[in-house]
Amino acid sequence: MNKLANEIIIKDIRSIMKNKKIISIMCLVPFVLTIIMPTIFIISVKNSHIEISTFLKIFEKALNISFDKISLIKQKRIIVDFFIYNVLPIFFMLIPTMVSTIISANSFVGEKEKGTLETLFLSPLRVRDIFIAKVKVSILLSVVFNLIIFVIMCIVLNIVLYLCEFDFFFPNVKWWILLIIASLGVTILSTTFVIKKSKKSDSVEEAQQLAVFVILPIIGIVVGQFTGFMFISTFAIFVASLLLLLISIIVMKIISIKIDYYA
Repeated sequence: MNKLANEIIIKDIRSIMKNKKIISIMCLVPFVLTIIMPTIFIISVKNSHIEISTFLKIFEKALNISFDKISLIKQKRIIVDFFIYNVLPIFFMLIPTMVSTIISANSFVGEKEKGTLETLFLSPLRVRDIFIAKVKVSILLSVVFNLIIFVIMCIVLNIVLYLCEFDFFFPNVKWWILLIIASLGVTILSTTFVIKKSKKSDSVEEAQQLAVFVILPIIGIVVGQFTGFMFISTFAIFVASLLLLLISIIVMKIISIKIDYYA
């Protein structure tokens, strides 16, 4: 049984990697969020000649820094650092969610379009095993893709920071927590719901609907960070990330047990 499940995983990975449309969509949004947007932001801050101390006062209490007597250059560095270490990491929760949603939504829907779904369910594998195999494919590709984007971003970001005469970027504890623990939890959760939905869906769009409930809170956190409305400590992020990962694993286990082709 495990051999058959592994064959499904390998088949799905090959099928996704050959699909240029899916690959292009998976690359476009992460490229904009992690390369284009940070580059434009850093260059804009570098070339700004306007006093920005008023803007910085929004973060004065959270960062525990007084900006009254800080030079313009120092203010710009604080803004850039705030964006890199407080806003940018959250995108790496959004990226695997979007990638896993695209892959998951095409999972059972793709089988239906190829006319192989009924054959798949008539195989010796249980529906639960097929479900878990599909989930593994989505999670594996999403995590690997997220790490690749992270490496590329680090290289490009440090080049831009160097050219703009800002400090180099080195991921801190908060970065690693969000990149490894939180993003994995969000990926498992979104993948589980979308694949469950795609089993009965006739279109990719219909299967992707549930992912909105996962993506919207992440967007809310990004907006909160930008506006100064929400600041989350590293310890709180660590605890919340562990809880999210635990809940996502429990939800996946429950759904995999209860899932049924005819339900």
